[in-house]
This record gives sequence, C-alpha cells and structure tokens, in this order.
Amino acid sequence: MIIEKGVYVRGKTIFDVADNLDKGDIIVKGANAVDLAKRKAGVLIGHPKGGTIQAALSAVIGKRAVLYIPWVLKREYAVILTNWRKS
Repeated sequence: MIIEKGVYVRGKTIFDVADNLDKGDIIVKGANAVDLAKRKAGVLIGHPKGGTIQAALSAVIGKRAVLYIPWVLKREYAVILTNWRKS
C-alpha cells in the first residue's frame, strides 16, 4: 500500500516508488519472525532477487528513507534469527 501526502495511491507497489523515496519517507514492512530478547525482527526473503524487502532496503540504505518493522505479539514463535541460506 502506498500513501503519498496522506492519500492512498491505488495500484502502486514498493517497486513503483522505491527509486523516488528519499530522506523523510517512511517504509513499513511487517516481520515474519521476532526475537524479543535480542530486539531483532526477521523478514523472509522468498524471491531470488530479494522481493519487497530488497526494494525497501535499497531506499533505506541508498536514500536514507526510514524502515519500520512492526510485529504482532500474539504470533510470537520461539526462533533464533540468524543469517541462513537454503542449500
């Protein structure tokens, strides 16, 4: 969902706007897992090119947009978040 200047923009995705994001823009990307003790959130990357999180991170790292990763506590799972790859 894209909201620009308080107005919902129908039909656009992060892929359509990532190149135009800049300092002061906010991206909200939900977490798939969380480690509350270490205050870390994990996002599943299922697409070979990184999917939506890759588009978001390119705007955050390259253009200083802000990334928030919310989590619903009722879905807490006991997991260890590490960097891993599917063999």
